[in-house]
Amino acid sequence: MTVDPGFAPGRKSHTRAANLGGAGGSLDNGKFQPTQRVRVREAAEMGTPGRVVPDEYVMGMAGIVEAAGLVYGSGLSSDKYLLPAYFVRLEGIGPVLVGEDWLETDPSEN
Repeated sequence: MTVDPGFAPGRKSHTRAANLGGAGGSLDNGKFQPTQRVRVREAAEMGTPGRVVPDEYVMGMAGIVEAAGLVYGSGLSSDKYLLPAYFVRLEGIGPVLVGEDWLETDPSEN
């Protein structure tokens, strides 16, 4: 197990990710709301895919947003981030975590 010395309590030089969603990592004004019908975009539809990439087998599927929140992660370097993400219930699969940029309003709703 490795310990991140940059996150040691009492150390003043540690860095944290920007808090995009308010206290507790909640998403105050997300693009999608719970019970909203959405579609997971295909990789070909994305110009620059974000960091929370869904599995290929769920791309193109439609589902219902169950929960919205922020995902905390880190990249290959020491950068840390919070990104909006949603648990979307897909028929026959169950809830899947999907980044906000990979979702769109389900076209069949219009």
